[in-house]
Amino acid sequence: MARYWASKPSLPSASAEEKSTGEYQKLSELSEALRGITIDQGAPDIVGGFEMICALQFHYMNFVRIIDRKIERLIPHDTPDERFEAVAYIGRVGQFDYFTKSAFVAKLRGTDDFEGLTWAAYLLPFRHKYSAHRDRDKPKKGEEGSLSGELSLGALGGHLFTQKSAGAIPHQAAPYDREAEGARQYEWSNPAYEIPGTSKLFIPQLHHPYLIDEFIQFMSWLIQAAKALPRE
Repeated sequence: MARYWASKPSLPSASAEEKSTGEYQKLSELSEALRGITIDQGAPDIVGGFEMICALQFHYMNFVRIIDRKIERLIPHDTPDERFEAVAYIGRVGQFDYFTKSAFVAKLRGTDDFEGLTWAAYLLPFRHKYSAHRDRDKPKKGEEGSLSGELSLGALGGHLFTQKSAGAIPHQAAPYDREAEGARQYEWSNPAYEIPGTSKLFIPQLHHPYLIDEFIQFMSWLIQAAKALPRE
């Protein structure tokens, strides 16, 4: 008899609006595709990989919720809340990267080399520089004392934004209101994170749809390959 893997739900809770997004709907479809995979087909590994993608969606949704609260001035505009979610998000990107290079995935790949994880490769330097804290705690030779990681996702430096469209931020009429100006910044711009001295720019609200789509495509391919294996 085939052995099955009992798993807890992985899809994060979401509002009706959040569930209507393309990313969430694709995750729901991927969750259904997982049904019937046995332990011998790699259920523990595949379910674990799926959970990483769900966690990415969770951190992104929290990121957007925080931005919305700042726009509505429900929390101060200069709190670090969304940055903490961005760091957690990048950590999951690194976790999924290790998963794609695991012995389990290598066995399923064989000579079929899945291509297309270009966004993960693009964002990994943020993980190496900061979320894994390698830049300060275990720097590469010649990079001792570097602050690039701290300046990219840490508390050093100021806030970086990219306008949603050219000239998007309207002029604020007097008198100046610091909180109102901060809320307007979040309304008309996207928070961004940059590794100083490089062209690496992480803009969650722009990059997330592309990244998670790549991960979902990879998992879909992996599930198909696993279901072709003997069930026991």
